[in-house]
Amino acid sequence: MNQQEDLQQLQLELNNLYGLQTENSDPLSRLEELLSQKINTMIQFDFAGLIRILYRIDVDENKLRLLLNGNSTEDSGLVLARLLIARQLEKIKSRKQYKSKNLNVDEDNW
Repeated sequence: MNQQEDLQQLQLELNNLYGLQTENSDPLSRLEELLSQKINTMIQFDFAGLIRILYRIDVDENKLRLLLNGNSTEDSGLVLARLLIARQLEKIKSRKQYKSKNLNVDEDNW
């Protein structure tokens, strides 16, 4: 898979996890914008739900604190959106690596 396929997988996951309405042609900046809007709404009205998402996605708590404290002038929703997107992309790449390793193991068994 290439970067474009990773972006398409990311869009699919964001649509499923957060109820975003993204298109396959949306650039990464558009995904950040839509996700930051969703996060800002959750900060105001469903903070506990946002915390659950952060734990479920396994966002590094120390990195989160560092980014939020270091970017006091930047929109918190945007900071969180970038962090969530980066984590989701890491997971996509990890799944691809694991999948390709499993395919090689199966071939060796024959």
